[in-house]
Amino acid sequence: MRAMNKTILFLLSLVWLFPTNLWAEDAMRHDLSYRRFTTHDGLPQMQVERIWQDSHGYIYIGTLSGFVRYDGRTFTPYLKGQRINIVQFAEVESQVRALTFGRQWLINGEHTQQQPLHPDGMMLNIFNALDLPNGYVILEDDDEKNRRLCRLTATGMDTICTHPLLDQLLPDRKLFVDSTSIYLPTPHGLYRMMRGTRNEEGGTRDEEVIHRLTDNSTLFSLCRYGNGLLAFGSDSIYTIENNVVRACCAMPSTLQPDYGLIVRGTRHEVRDARCEVRGARYEVRGTGCEVRGARCEGTEILMADGHSLYTFDGDTIRTIATGFNLIKDMFVDRWERLWVATYEGVYCYFNRHFINHTLSDENDVARAVGVTGGNHLVMGTLNGKVIIDGKVVSDQPDNFFVPSAASIGGCVYMACMDDVISIDSMGHLTNLHLPYGRYQFVSRADGKVIIGTRQMVLAYNPQDGRIDTLATQIRHPWCAASDGHGNLYVGSTYGLYEVRGTRCEVRGARYEVRGARCEVRGTGYEVRGKRREPEVRLISHPKLIVTAMASDEQGHVYYATNDSLFLIRDGESHALNSQIPQISGHEVRALHVTKNGTLVVAAINALFVCRIDGDGLLTDIAQFNHLNGFTLLEPQKTTMAEKEDGTVWLAGVEAATSFIPDELLLDNQADTFIAPPRSWWQHWWAVTLIIVLTLSVLIFLTWLILQKRNRYNMQRLARAKKLKELQVSAIRLKSIPHFHSNVLAGIEYFLMNDNTAEATRYLKLYSDFTNQTLANIDRPARTVEEELDYTRKYLTLEQLRYGERLQYHINVGKDVDMRALLPTMLLHTYCQNAVKHGIGNRSEGGCIDISIDHHNGATKVSVKDNGVGREAAARLNHHSTHQGLLILMEQVELYNQTNSNPITQDVTDLKDSKGNAIGTLFEMTIPDKYQYN
Repeated sequence: MRAMNKTILFLLSLVWLFPTNLWAEDAMRHDLSYRRFTTHDGLPQMQVERIWQDSHGYIYIGTLSGFVRYDGRTFTPYLKGQRINIVQFAEVESQVRALTFGRQWLINGEHTQQQPLHPDGMMLNIFNALDLPNGYVILEDDDEKNRRLCRLTATGMDTICTHPLLDQLLPDRKLFVDSTSIYLPTPHGLYRMMRGTRNEEGGTRDEEVIHRLTDNSTLFSLCRYGNGLLAFGSDSIYTIENNVVRACCAMPSTLQPDYGLIVRGTRHEVRDARCEVRGARYEVRGTGCEVRGARCEGTEILMADGHSLYTFDGDTIRTIATGFNLIKDMFVDRWERLWVATYEGVYCYFNRHFINHTLSDENDVARAVGVTGGNHLVMGTLNGKVIIDGKVVSDQPDNFFVPSAASIGGCVYMACMDDVISIDSMGHLTNLHLPYGRYQFVSRADGKVIIGTRQMVLAYNPQDGRIDTLATQIRHPWCAASDGHGNLYVGSTYGLYEVRGTRCEVRGARYEVRGARCEVRGTGYEVRGKRREPEVRLISHPKLIVTAMASDEQGHVYYATNDSLFLIRDGESHALNSQIPQISGHEVRALHVTKNGTLVVAAINALFVCRIDGDGLLTDIAQFNHLNGFTLLEPQKTTMAEKEDGTVWLAGVEAATSFIPDELLLDNQADTFIAPPRSWWQHWWAVTLIIVLTLSVLIFLTWLILQKRNRYNMQRLARAKKLKELQVSAIRLKSIPHFHSNVLAGIEYFLMNDNTAEATRYLKLYSDFTNQTLANIDRPARTVEEELDYTRKYLTLEQLRYGERLQYHINVGKDVDMRALLPTMLLHTYCQNAVKHGIGNRSEGGCIDISIDHHNGATKVSVKDNGVGREAAARLNHHSTHQGLLILMEQVELYNQTNSNPITQDVTDLKDSKGNAIGTLFEMTIPDKYQYN
């Protein structure tokens, strides 16, 4: 009897010690992190037939209405709006082709070119060709007979194999092409076809050797597994070695191979429903494929029937996802992401395999996560449940847990509505029965549990059950972290505080926890020795809200405010946003430092994983979001939990996620975004060529400009020289001995006749005329007033010789600007020519009329005489060279070279009604603002 009582007590103790027992309720569901693509994302339609990746990394998705190309961000549509069923893709000599049953489209950038698939009208078989290497197809006639294995080429299609066994393949059987053999799973058994040689007279010839490996009619697909080969049937998985087939693993009863089995090699390691895809990559050479890098240790195989995904690790088969609407294709890309084509869109499972965990109770949310001794995962929920390793062990509907937990000494401490509880490694739940108000968070520091309420910060010592008050002036604290040197940093709604001296022994109102009871000893403070209060000081701006903190073993403390991250090192705060600029715009909700020294930063819509160097600075920063695996909806302002294998757990507003930060850093998928094809000018050689050509053109243009400037300077110098020569010639011409002799003779005549007044007047006039001539020798132009004055003096002096025979009149229009510039000697030259050649040859003399007018923005000068005319003057003065007019015209021509609006000149021979010469008219028009440079 006593023995029986001992047995009963022992069993009862087991029930007490292990609350996570068989009667506990399953509370968690696990799901691989995935992204589902539908027509909202750019798919032509939901019914997807094929997924494939080219050598550049683009993902091609074929549907019943065309296909798209995915570069990691956006979909590029092809054959949009057309009911064209794309069932296969291939890449031939770097050109991608999309195939239907009887046609193919050659893809060139964003354009396509249609071609027939086969010249004889053979049709594409898609049911048996799903596992063929790139470019290999199975063709058949309209009756689904006369099948042949072919390979696409740049010029057409090569036939690899024709055999009656190909016609025995049912739609659920997948042909498998290996490096040396072709395997055919038919309803009559599994056959191996290989190339062999037969000795004959005169030599040898190649032939196809057929081996029937088994008469098992339930085999559907084959796959390489390390250095071996596996065959997959509806009842078992078989190994094939030396043509011997052996069963190695039973298929699950849930498997439904109605449409056959899709099998893919993977390199994903399974952790709680996550798979590592490690398979063999095929390089097609000749008629087969070469297996490169096949690994057996830790290798996984992915399988799919019409509705579920499975993984096989060599021993067991696990279901990793189910509930699909007709899986048509399964594909593992170069970044080890698993793509699944269904009739409800495309599912992309990221190779990092963030595992999302949801509660069975859809009205509940995981809030606090911690790990006890023995590596047990503990969760506290919004509805007051305590979950250990996925099982509900406590349910208090009137309670709730705040989003934080602390693991100390093998126990997990979590704050609930009105208390703090501890869960030990055996699953025992113990309330601390604290009398204080609303609890905000729990953390750990120096082996103590740091507890924050709305009014104060407390420290609980698990060793002796004592509670110390650390600070009472910090309002609404949210988090805390220790630097390991006796300093505690507390983040609150009103900034960051530093609490110094947390290691001193402060014994106020002491609470000793015994079992589930709290015994208060004394009503006041017990002072042992000299009591010293912790020193509290604000070290950040009071408007900064600090809601996330973490520390490492070196004493570095990290804290976040909004979208900014900071480091406290040696008591000083340093901003880290320059090291992690990607964090800008992402509100930080949680921080965690792993055992291996990796910082995890959880923001509302992104996760950052960074390595920490010896100075606490960040290196090897990787960012994750919904595009590469982190699909958790808004992490809570919480603490993270880390298991012994390095798996970190993080709670969100709807679910929790788990991941291994070190694996994320080792396998970052930042390069999964395919850069668009570069134009020719974006290549380095094109940039170099453009720079060289640009420099060459600049050098050539500079040379042309310098040459033009030199020519201009030379022309300017030549023109200036020519003008000087013409000016000298003009002065020399004005110094005609006859003119000066006549003037001096006239002055002498007045002196001889005692007419000193006239002699003096003409002598002064002659002196002024000569001085003006010499003074203006370098001037290219003179004003109208100066030119008239000079001309009057000249004509007055000429009258000494001709007397009454020479008359002149000057008429100046009222609109004429007397300061307008005229070419120097213009009027003098015309008047001199009229006197010398026109009037001088008339016995009765003549008259000169000078007119100056202004019309249409120009000054018009005219000199008219009634002389003998130019023809008669030429006969009478055949020795004359007319140098005066020629010099004037050469000067004007040089001036015109630098003016867009030139000076014009007209010479008119005046005649009467009978045609007799009655004089000459000289006219010159000078535009306003004419330049004489």
